[in-house]
Amino acid sequence: ALLASGIAHVKDGKAAIDLTITLERAGARIVEVALLPPPGDTIPANDRRLVTFDVARERVRVLHVAGRPTNDVRALRQWLKSDASVDVVAFFILRTPTDDELFTEHLPSFDAIVLQDFDAQPYGLEKYLPNVERYVRGGGGLVMVGGQNSFVAGGYAGPPLASVLPVDLDGTPGATSADTSSFVPDWTPEGRAAPLLSLLRDVVGDELPQMPGANVLGDVRPGGVALWSHPTRTTRSGAKMPVLAVGEAGDGRTIAMGVDGAW
Repeated sequence: ALLASGIAHVKDGKAAIDLTITLERAGARIVEVALLPPPGDTIPANDRRLVTFDVARERVRVLHVAGRPTNDVRALRQWLKSDASVDVVAFFILRTPTDDELFTEHLPSFDAIVLQDFDAQPYGLEKYLPNVERYVRGGGGLVMVGGQNSFVAGGYAGPPLASVLPVDLDGTPGATSADTSSFVPDWTPEGRAAPLLSLLRDVVGDELPQMPGANVLGDVRPGGVALWSHPTRTTRSGAKMPVLAVGEAGDGRTIAMGVDGAW
C-alpha cells in the first residue's frame, strides 16, 4: 500500500523531503522507501531501502462484554485491568441508551472486543452484530471466550459474526454446542511456536491444565491457525477439533477460545 509520496527538488546535488505516515497495526513492520530513478542513474540498486519499525500503542482500549459474573469473567477482567497500558470498559447487560451509542458510534474507539460467555439475543446485542463484523473487517480485534452461552449456544453460528471468526460453527438445529467432559488441550505445532503463547509456555511448559469442558467448534477457516486442539473430539472433516484458534478477517484479527471454567 502506498503510504505517502512527494517530490524532492535537487539543489547543489542534494535534496530533502518530509513524508508523514501512519502505521495502523501494532507489531513489527517494514516500510519501503524508494525514489523514481532520475535520468542517467547508474546505480539503481541504491534507489530503494527497507526500514523496520516496532509499532506499539500507548494504550490499548478493550471492550469486555460478559453474560454472567463468574470467577472466569472476574479473573479476566482483573487481569486486563492490572496492566496500566490497557483501558478496559466492562459490563454485563446492555439496556441503556449509552450502550446503544457504544455499539453504533463508539465501537471504532476500541482496539479489541472480548465477548465472554455472552448470549447476544436476550440483551439486544444481536442487532449490533453487523456493526461488530464491520468493525473487525475494518481493523478491529475480536476475542470470543467460551462458556454455556458462547459460539453456537450464544446465537453466533449464523451471519454476520460467524464469518469473521477463525473457526466454523455448526448452526444446524439440534447440533451439539458443548462437551462438558473435562480434558487437557493438546498443543499444536503452530501453538508451540506462536509468540502469542510464549509467556504461557514459559509458565506451564508442555502440559496444559485440565479444562472442565469445551464448546464444540468446527474446522479452522481458511487463513486461520489452531493453537490448541481437543485430545479426542474431531470435526466433521475428521481433523482434531480446535480449542484455541486465531485468524484474520479483512484488516482485523480474531481469536476463538472454546473453553471456560464455569460449566
